[in-house]
Amino acid sequence: MKDQIVQISREVFSTLGFRKASVEEIARVLRKKKSSIYYHFKSKESLFEAVLEYEANILRQQVMKKLLEQRSASDKLKVYVKSRMLYIRQLINFYNALKDDYFNQMPFIEKLRKKFDDEEIGIIRNILVEGIVTKEFNITRPDLAAVAIFTAMKGLEIPFMKENDDIEEKINYLMDILFYGIKTK
Repeated sequence: MKDQIVQISREVFSTLGFRKASVEEIARVLRKKKSSIYYHFKSKESLFEAVLEYEANILRQQVMKKLLEQRSASDKLKVYVKSRMLYIRQLINFYNALKDDYFNQMPFIEKLRKKFDDEEIGIIRNILVEGIVTKEFNITRPDLAAVAIFTAMKGLEIPFMKENDDIEEKINYLMDILFYGIKTK
């Protein structure tokens, strides 16, 4: 039942947005009473958190699968950034539910995303450390570099969400700057 609630909630949040979606509406679509939902989730916020966790798990599985297919740290970092940016655009609720309310809900969303952000920074850091060990990367502060790369990706999420054009070219350009910099020798 809990999984069914999460699945239906994904659809309702996607259609109505976080602010307009209600537990009543989710219960109506489920053809259950509100108490059925409150038995599993204490609030709309905890239900939304479960939906984000579900979608984060999808992202995590997709990205990790692609990372395991790569041999070099350089390839892993490229694949990570590209697949993460492309996949996150597809996440139904993160974008559709927040498209109109994102800035109004920023503190709530940032609190929910904190644990996912820390996990992503850890993945990037591990790739960078691997690249340092294999002498692919010439960086001395992998922790700081991981935060910088993550911050660049996170900063591009909203512009990528709002634009309907092909984002692969922009991601490739970001990757070029990341790997080759902007300064001439």
